[in-house]
Amino acid sequence: MERFYARERMGVQGSWSRHSAARVASAQALRGRDRLRAALSAMGFRLQ
Repeated sequence: MERFYARERMGVQGSWSRHSAARVASAQALRGRDRLRAALSAMGFRLQ
């Protein structure tokens, strides 16, 4: 993952696991991803 981040010039600091853990650490860190299922349902998408 670190090579991918570097190749794509994403500027991610630290390891993949720390970066991933930070993305789901709190509702604020989710940046709206916590509301994605409800939004897709409202648009008629059936999710399991």
